[in-house]
Amino acid sequence: MSEMTNDRSRASVARGLPATCASLAVIAGLLLPQFDSLYITGYVASIVFAVATPLAFTMAVSGQLLKQSRKLRQLVIGTAVVAPLSVEGSALRLSLGSKEGAFYDIGAAPVWLFFTFALLVLTLLATRAIPHENRILRDQ
Repeated sequence: MSEMTNDRSRASVARGLPATCASLAVIAGLLLPQFDSLYITGYVASIVFAVATPLAFTMAVSGQLLKQSRKLRQLVIGTAVVAPLSVEGSALRLSLGSKEGAFYDIGAAPVWLFFTFALLVLTLLATRAIPHENRILRDQ
């Protein structure tokens, strides 16, 4: 019985960790830059969480499961492709330097919004594709 509970807790970690990272990438990039003193911190945090999202999948989901589930494999690859593009959008926003510098920007904000929300959507779809089996996490 305790093994079943342990497997369920591993499944919740495999689902929750990448989704949390993607959500924090969106939240950090939307809320923190609204304050002048946290502009740079917000986009740096967004970069860190965007990079952490596909890494969380590679650490949590076993290779055997990725080979078995084509849908999950494609979604995880999608997060690995979209995450660097989200990082690029954050870097473009960082290059503007401040909230006032970004006021007239018409290019970097849509790039960041599109790719960061795409990362969030792909991550949520991938976490839903993870089955409730005991082979979810890598063997420790």
